[in-house]
Amino acid sequence: MKFSDVRALIFQRGWITLSGAATIFIVPQTLTRPEQGLFFTFLSLAAIQSIFEAGITSVFFNYTAHERAVLSASPEREEAERSRAHARLLDLVKIARRWFLVLSVLFAVLVGAFGFHFVQSSVQREGLTLHWQTPYLLLIAAISLSLFNLSRIPILEGFGQIADVAQYRLRSSLLSVAALWIGMATGWGLWALGVSYLLQNGTMAVQIERAYRRLELPARSPNAPAAVDAINWRAEILPLQFRLAGSYFCGYFIAQAVVPFTLHYHGAETAGQVGLMLSVFNALAAIVASYMYAAAPKYAEYIAHGNAEPLARIFTKVTLVTLGAGVLAYALVLAGTYGAGRAELSISHRLASAQVVLWMTVIGLVNAYVGSAATLLRAQKKEPMLPVSIAVALGYVLAMASLQSAVIEHLFMAFAVVQVCIALPFTILTLRKSGLLSHQPGTT
Repeated sequence: MKFSDVRALIFQRGWITLSGAATIFIVPQTLTRPEQGLFFTFLSLAAIQSIFEAGITSVFFNYTAHERAVLSASPEREEAERSRAHARLLDLVKIARRWFLVLSVLFAVLVGAFGFHFVQSSVQREGLTLHWQTPYLLLIAAISLSLFNLSRIPILEGFGQIADVAQYRLRSSLLSVAALWIGMATGWGLWALGVSYLLQNGTMAVQIERAYRRLELPARSPNAPAAVDAINWRAEILPLQFRLAGSYFCGYFIAQAVVPFTLHYHGAETAGQVGLMLSVFNALAAIVASYMYAAAPKYAEYIAHGNAEPLARIFTKVTLVTLGAGVLAYALVLAGTYGAGRAELSISHRLASAQVVLWMTVIGLVNAYVGSAATLLRAQKKEPMLPVSIAVALGYVLAMASLQSAVIEHLFMAFAVVQVCIALPFTILTLRKSGLLSHQPGTT
């Protein structure tokens, strides 16, 4: 695991957190309370992208890392294995391109239509007069472009270019955030969000195209029969993709569905408070997960070569660092929210209550451990986390269904109970059953 990868990820995600914190102060100053509610509802609908992505980036990333590990092995490795790795890498590129093109089109059509109807009905029910339609459609177009960009990002990262991709994201984010702040400060309202996303993903597309051309993917060996070397999508990728899709579908209900739910049952103002705090926690979670994410290629390498003992050591180290960073980051947010409320600062009326933030802290720490375990488990080119995701998502859905008229604090307390009583023990059990930490990894 390269220190430069960890540093680049922390720097890029740190910028996202700092810019998100600044946006917290800009949004209340430039948007009305109903607009703030729609602002974060748009972001939650945009997060449905994770369902369409269906975890396939993790599949391509891990498959690429495994095949690259074969190519980077000692010269004594059999030529047949190296030829097979060459051919499979080319197949991964072709499959990724076709898959994400279809996903981007489906997202634009399905989520565009569903989200439009959902927001329109909510706005009409409250009797709000807001010009949100065109900015929303612009945002959907930008997210569709982001999905297409994902056809190449996991290939680049699987080749070890994690730091490079982080730098591309940082540059794109700098431009995007600048456009967002300038647009909001000059009265663009909800337009600023769509324009900033379009600039971000357009800039990413240009940078990724240049990096991909420099990658110089190996040509298929003329002596390797395609029928033998090709990736069998139905037999290899589809089963893993299906399970990951289920996990990511459940993940949306766990992480994002609460904002549209709050808009529907508690109004735009409360949705804005919840959405703003979720944005803060999501940004911090990205930083907390940096070390974990940078370790993923090393996990794949150790598993591909059967190095079980160092695999267990590095997982323990990564998990402890991740949890420690989470405790520090989330405690600071909790203290800041509590202090703002006690001092009766004007910004406190745009934030969720300290009780909600306390339960978000509990949820975030459990998620840090779950994410660390999932990263290790998925490096096997398997997805054993689907049962855990289903159980937790059902818990969240039942909590929302039974607490529709309850105060928002009680809803997040129920979410925290689900995390502690279901997500945490089920993840520990799944990790133990994998045999990875007892130096008995499964077949790779």
